[in-house]
Amino acid sequence: MDKLHLLLADLLSKLRRFLHHQSLQFMSSGSSAFRNDIQGLRAIAVLAVVIFHIRPASLSGGYIGVDVFFVISGFLIIGHIWKDIHQSRFSLLSFYARRIKRLFPTLFVTLLASGIGAYLFMLPAETTDFSQSAIATLFYVSNFFFYTQLDYFNDNAALSPLLHTWSLAVEEQFYLICPFVLLLIAKLAAKNLVPILLILALLSLILSQYLLSINPSLAFYISPTRFWQFFAGGLIAVMPINNTFSAKVNDGVSVVSLLILAACFALYDQSTAFPGTNAIPPTAATAALLYFACDSHYAKSFLSSRFMLFFGNISYALYLVHWPIIVFYLAMGLSPTGSQRFTVFFISVALAYVLTRFIEAPCKNAKIWNTNKRTFIISTTLSGVVVGVALYANDGLPARFTQQQLLMSQYLQYDVEHFRNRGCFISSGGNDLDQLNKDECIIPEKGKYNRLLIGDSHAAHWYSALKQTLPEDHTLSQATKSRCRPDIFIHEGPRCATFYRWVLGDLVQGNRFDEIIISGLWKEEDAIPLKNTIAHLSAYTKKIIVLGPTVKYAANLPRILANHSSPKIIAQYRLLAEILHTEELIEEASIQAGAQYISVLKATCPAAEVSCKVMASDEVPMVFDKHHLTQEGALLLVKQFKSQGLL
Repeated sequence: MDKLHLLLADLLSKLRRFLHHQSLQFMSSGSSAFRNDIQGLRAIAVLAVVIFHIRPASLSGGYIGVDVFFVISGFLIIGHIWKDIHQSRFSLLSFYARRIKRLFPTLFVTLLASGIGAYLFMLPAETTDFSQSAIATLFYVSNFFFYTQLDYFNDNAALSPLLHTWSLAVEEQFYLICPFVLLLIAKLAAKNLVPILLILALLSLILSQYLLSINPSLAFYISPTRFWQFFAGGLIAVMPINNTFSAKVNDGVSVVSLLILAACFALYDQSTAFPGTNAIPPTAATAALLYFACDSHYAKSFLSSRFMLFFGNISYALYLVHWPIIVFYLAMGLSPTGSQRFTVFFISVALAYVLTRFIEAPCKNAKIWNTNKRTFIISTTLSGVVVGVALYANDGLPARFTQQQLLMSQYLQYDVEHFRNRGCFISSGGNDLDQLNKDECIIPEKGKYNRLLIGDSHAAHWYSALKQTLPEDHTLSQATKSRCRPDIFIHEGPRCATFYRWVLGDLVQGNRFDEIIISGLWKEEDAIPLKNTIAHLSAYTKKIIVLGPTVKYAANLPRILANHSSPKIIAQYRLLAEILHTEELIEEASIQAGAQYISVLKATCPAAEVSCKVMASDEVPMVFDKHHLTQEGALLLVKQFKSQGLL
């Protein structure tokens, strides 16, 4: 493997020299229709996203780069359409033809290459998911597809090579409605364009914030919650105002806007409620740069530099190719850490350059609506659909794999029925206590020993095992909610606050359980809130048990087991050092607060890292993704705890 990396490094070094030699010629061929500073903004956007995907800890808010793209697209599209409408030369046919020439060829090549990668490296369940996502991507509805697929437990879908195309679908859906909206405004109220766009943007923002409070996943993926960002860019393009500000004002606003973007990239993370009002700072900063940067010496010089122009020109292709490369890198059993992250980055840049130079740029200038080109577009689209349907209909072509690989592949689509999902476990899409079936889930009885299980999915995965091993005179109630660790709602926001106000209030105070079991996907910062939670609960119960963190893997355990049998190789995927530190803090906090602590980690890894249990039985792995226990895995551990007198 080291020799492979040395060879790749040598090839990449030669490629970088080639790219440097070619960059001036390539950049000079770019369209003069775009301002250089806008290309620089595109560079910022794509680099933020790529860095975030390769190493999230380096730029935790890098995903906001997508929102920068949305504002830029709104500026360019609304500006161009309104200008053409004003000059009576707008054509819907020409508009959509330009979009196809600009976007489809590079996307199709990426889909084709990803399909080959899926065939070579992905297990049947993953290949089946890929075929569905490819069809959704071809028709620019992948945002809706991934919304329906990406629940809390579907890491298989989360590592889809096409997951990132959700943002392209959002853009295309905006392109679909935007011309008609502007044509209608031009016909009925052309003089009121700016206030109408402001009202539409405000309505979209309100919808975004509202859905964020009730269904965060829906708010993130659907296009109407993002339209206000396109309108923000469009307003800059159509406002009848000339920039008459002084050079100092232009410089000051531009520099501050760049700093706001940098702050959002650094301070936001995946727990930040988004989009909604948290998307206002990066959106406003991008819009301000579109207005002020072209007249700012400092910002324009930075955004128009050779480095920024190079990445701005390849931004579309780089966005398309980087994520499939990361996914297939992982699918090959590799983990992009350390210097390997640079390898992934330079491979992405090199392929993006090739795609832009030899696919995107030539197709942009092609006369697409002659018979041959039209036939090519239609035939390639239909071919992609046929291939996708074939892969799906044939269950991901399982003949490629061994029986062990097929067996493990089944657990990538594991049924989490033992969580009691949508009954006693409120999924990530829900935010309403009414979803909790209290008659079925809260069942204390007089004269019996009543237990209560609370927490997130890492509490729910224990329920079935605990229930199966209960004595007849015991009851087990369950109140669990995904992504809501039992820490008095400090970290996860309003969607968890309502739930835990009820759990820590009406539920425990009104029922007086004999024992409360707490579990969660623990993090270091949970130690102090957990102590407070235990202290609160101690007034209402005789005994509190805290179940520690489970073993966590860098990739889905079934996939690891499908490709490797060596304990030493499997151990390399185990994030043991991270979990050990978290366990120390959670154990100390639990004991100091007077609770009983049970170490799941020590039960799973009794001696050394390589001796950790990975199989609950001959055919069932301990976990079905990176860290959630299978029903059999949970039962094995619960029986062990009982034999030791811990439960």
